[in-house]
Amino acid sequence: MATSTNPKGSKRLSEWRHSLSVISGTNYFKEKIEPHEISFASFLHHIQPNSTKETEVETLWSAKILPAIQKSAFQRLKQQFPRLQREWSLSAATRAQYWANRATSENAAKMKRLQEANLLQLREESTTQLAYMAKKITYEVKESCDPKPKDSSIMEKDIEEYEANDGEGEEDDHDSETISNAEEQYDEPTLPQGDRPCEEEEDEEDAEDLTQVAGLSPFTRLIGELFRKYGHPSPNADLAAPTQFSSSAIQELYTYSKKILDRWSECSIVEQKNCLVALSGIINAMDKSQEPYFSSFASISSQLLDENLFAVTDSQQVIYTRLKARLGQGTMPEVKALRRFCKRRSCDLEEQCEDGGTLKIEELKIMEIMEIVLKEIVAMKCVPNPTETEYVFPWREITRVLFNSDVVARVGELGSSSTRQDRTKLERDNKGAESNVRSRKIDMLHQLYIPTRATPLELVSWEAKSETANSTLLQCQLKKNIRINVSIHKQLQQYLDLEMSTTPVVLDICGPKALAYTVQKVEKDVFGAAAVGETLIELPRFEEDIPEFLDSGSLSALLRIGDRNTLFANLVKIAYKQYAKAEKMNSMLGRPLVRKEPPNCVFTPTKKQKSRPKQSEWAAPI
Repeated sequence: MATSTNPKGSKRLSEWRHSLSVISGTNYFKEKIEPHEISFASFLHHIQPNSTKETEVETLWSAKILPAIQKSAFQRLKQQFPRLQREWSLSAATRAQYWANRATSENAAKMKRLQEANLLQLREESTTQLAYMAKKITYEVKESCDPKPKDSSIMEKDIEEYEANDGEGEEDDHDSETISNAEEQYDEPTLPQGDRPCEEEEDEEDAEDLTQVAGLSPFTRLIGELFRKYGHPSPNADLAAPTQFSSSAIQELYTYSKKILDRWSECSIVEQKNCLVALSGIINAMDKSQEPYFSSFASISSQLLDENLFAVTDSQQVIYTRLKARLGQGTMPEVKALRRFCKRRSCDLEEQCEDGGTLKIEELKIMEIMEIVLKEIVAMKCVPNPTETEYVFPWREITRVLFNSDVVARVGELGSSSTRQDRTKLERDNKGAESNVRSRKIDMLHQLYIPTRATPLELVSWEAKSETANSTLLQCQLKKNIRINVSIHKQLQQYLDLEMSTTPVVLDICGPKALAYTVQKVEKDVFGAAAVGETLIELPRFEEDIPEFLDSGSLSALLRIGDRNTLFANLVKIAYKQYAKAEKMNSMLGRPLVRKEPPNCVFTPTKKQKSRPKQSEWAAPI
């Protein structure tokens, strides 16, 4: 009896497996698996997808595999559909965490590969440099032992012959020891490309001059003209105009800036700020008036846009529905009751985690943010026109929920060290001095604290204005904040590859509303700035705004911004630790660490101080 049922059972099992294995995109069901063992988690473990395939993989499971199981002619398989459907609807948060973890690990692996490639290139350059220096030292030692003097032309000829012969037939024991000592002294030095040893001092000076000219920014002349507009006799304004540009984007930025500078006195303050943005190498794809001037405007805008920023997931919708049901008619007593519920629920979730349960991160963040906004609605009910500072604090409290503990949101008009470095260099290059140079003040500066670093790293700048601010003030603030964030990114460039897809989201806040955008390096020395969402994020100001806050996806957008900026902070932390390790190693070995020096962002020059005429010592008293 057993022998008669086993073949039939194995054949039936083969048939149901074959019915699913024909689905395009997976060989999952060709493996040895029973129907009760089927799950989305084991499916992911089998195919090991890339994080960029999130939509494709989840669509394959929900739109093809689950319906095929539901409609299967095999009863054993069809019975698993309710379980799989239930697991799918309840695992939205887990799936989101899975994809976020995969993206983190993939970016870390990419960064490690890039660093290994850069290290390999540095080693190759160092090996070439070491060989040259060893040969030159060997030649100088030989010549010091030769009593017969030689002029410089004969010396140069001998060096060329020695290099051509690679020292063959010329090396004795003394020379071998010298080369060995040279290799120990210059163990893989990392030198800038232009710092090659020269035979004559005059050649070295010429090479230095050429290096300085080659390193000039294509905007140097225009920046000099800008400083002259503010009363500073910058010598850079007399430089010849560049005839060649490294890319079409650089040429377009140069042409756009020059057009504004030529009619500076006739331009509005907003146009002048547009010029500063362009001189900083930034294409602002949020300003439609600039679209005719930049060929990459549309591509930057679409590339940085996140169409799913405001999307509400199934798990979030379940929580939102429960919150709206508890809100009832939205009266003030019901708002206060909902705030108390959110507070109790967040405490319960934390206690569950401490007792060994699974921490529901998404629900915990939703409850904490809702408690903040509901408390603000109650407290500000009778305040008709809140000030800028009164709006900053609830946004700051929300960021503390969104980000991990290593990222701190600082408020109080803190100065950005990145902008001060940019301003100092430009003031020195165009004025010959750096007096009265101050950093740009920031309403909310996000900093990453690293225990081994004396000062925190600046990550992103958020700016805020009151709801009554006029359009001109808001536009000027936006253009200032774009430059501040690019300045911060350029300082981070020495640690992290900024051409990666993960860049932090910036908020420009106007009262309860906020524009979400990002700045990203689009090519060498060129950044793009574009909106991340298609609409504004809006916090509820009054009790009747609460359902719209949930249904519009504003809360969901905040959660995604928190995940994205936390991921960026983690990547910076990993990159900085690797950089610090390499820096310490090079310090111990006496090797300089090559630092990248990107072009500076341009901020408004300090105005020239008018000196008061000194009263003559012999002037008659008044």
